[in-house]
Amino acid sequence: QGAPVEVVRSDFGEKLRWLKDADLLPLKPHQAYGSMFVKGVGQFKANVSGTNQTVLVTRKVNIQVNDGATGPCNLLLLPRRGDTLVPQEGDRRLELREGSYWRYVGPSGTSEESNRESDRRDCR
Repeated sequence: QGAPVEVVRSDFGEKLRWLKDADLLPLKPHQAYGSMFVKGVGQFKANVSGTNQTVLVTRKVNIQVNDGATGPCNLLLLPRRGDTLVPQEGDRRLELREGSYWRYVGPSGTSEESNRESDRRDCR
């Protein structure tokens, strides 16, 4: 959908006119506001098939912090509200809400974080 260079260099109004003429409005939310994901953990109920028990497990998840449930979707509006861009521990944006998180599944459907050597290095 590459816009011509003269449109890319133009003012905001000209860009909007080009988007409208190209039938690209309204923008999808991730295009209009940006998307920010952070890694977190969540607790989930899991069934153990051998014993038919339900247990509580902790799993890594990716959380969308600007889904609009506890603040603006637009990342540029966070400072205006006094929010930091990256949420800190205890921030309501890190709460698991329906549709706001995705379980992390590693290679071959395992729950391993990664099998790449570069990901296992300790980067201090």
